[in-house]
Amino acid sequence: MLSGSHSDDEDILHIEIHRDGTGFGFSIRGGAEYNAPLCVLRMAPEGAAERDGRLRVGDELLEINGNSTEGMGHADAITIIKHGGDIVKLTVRRLPESLSGRMSAVARGDLVFVWELVAWTEQCGVKTPLTCASH
Repeated sequence: MLSGSHSDDEDILHIEIHRDGTGFGFSIRGGAEYNAPLCVLRMAPEGAAERDGRLRVGDELLEINGNSTEGMGHADAITIIKHGGDIVKLTVRRLPESLSGRMSAVARGDLVFVWELVAWTEQCGVKTPLTCASH
């Protein structure tokens, strides 16, 4: 069972991704030691997660293989993913659609409306430092 409260307008998704020859095809950021939720940071081009099409940059991981991520450290999350076999089962909370594209752009390094993302993370109680460099 998931702990915490979720508003009615949030999307909670259950996703299974099958490992391919190079892995699951996504990387994560955050963890208890950073006082930040575990979230999808990047998707590997042509990787298993991108080909599956359901997981997105910015999705918050609520459960990994049935384990709640509340209070979970980054290394523990990686261990659960790597040692869980050829399928990873994720329960994720989706960013509001208005910000998900901007989060993808930030992950690529584009200079976009970062202040809107900061406002959203503060509204959700997430303390995440965002850095931004212009090219």
